[in-house]
Amino acid sequence: MQALITAIDETQRSRSYGRVTGVNGLLVEVAGTMDPMGIGTRLTLETSLDQPVAAEVVGFKNGRAQTMPFGELDGVRMGCRAFVQSQSGEVRPSHGWLGRVVNALGEALDGQGPLERGPQVYRC
Repeated sequence: MQALITAIDETQRSRSYGRVTGVNGLLVEVAGTMDPMGIGTRLTLETSLDQPVAAEVVGFKNGRAQTMPFGELDGVRMGCRAFVQSQSGEVRPSHGWLGRVVNALGEALDGQGPLERGPQVYRC
């Protein structure tokens, strides 16, 4: 029961978003989100191809967040929405992760299904 209460408490009740205001090489500029952002904040960039792209805030310039994507920028254009996912890189490993192959984002790469979340948050 406590795990359910914790999960509900951690669920965002509403999601504000910013917009992509520019793309310069691999750097994506985001402005307008009402959520506080700092270096390391993780975002999800929506695309015109309906394949979201994960990104991380690496700096600020002229009041806009400068982000670096974790994937291809196909479909990212001016005006795409950018949702804040977490304030910093974090993982919730459990004993079920032992022996599994994961990437830098804590996602399974071994084809054995999704990873279960553990009770404790570790920030990167």
